[in-house]
Amino acid sequence: MFAQTTYIERLPHRPYCTDSFDTGLRIRAVKTALQHLHIQPNAPLAVSWLVFDLDYELAALGWENANLPPPTICVVNPINSHAHLFYGLSTSIAMGDTARNNPIRYAAAIQAAFRARLKADTGYAGLIAKNPFHPFWRVQWVNKLYDLGELAEYVTLPKRLPTNTSAGLGRNCTLFDEM
Repeated sequence: MFAQTTYIERLPHRPYCTDSFDTGLRIRAVKTALQHLHIQPNAPLAVSWLVFDLDYELAALGWENANLPPPTICVVNPINSHAHLFYGLSTSIAMGDTARNNPIRYAAAIQAAFRARLKADTGYAGLIAKNPFHPFWRVQWVNKLYDLGELAEYVTLPKRLPTNTSAGLGRNCTLFDEM
């Protein structure tokens, strides 16, 4: 119950949502957005969830096969068993012009290392994810939030983020470096 309450509390006030990417994204109130298949899990200026898109069979076991900790939320497609793994952060990471750069870089390095170990989709930007409250998906909740240091213990962090990072927190670091 803790993880479910935390998830709802951390949603943007008016998240993007959709039932079909062909019809585009809509901005809706949380109550309405929670009725859609896909929803925006992170607020525009805060990252509370590191979300990974695993596009292979039995993806719900991806974390275990990669010797990583269990995700806070695992949302599985019942048709093809692909999944989104959500790692809830105990402290959200501020984003935007006034945010501190070091926590963003640290989180981006952790995200890159987890993405590699999980064999997650490198093109997944993380704006929209499978909605764990929609009845279509199979969902497993673990009542655990992680601090960045704890997640970092499971992986070897890259000394430098790849300059071709096009998704996730690493994208923000790359844009900053190239400006």
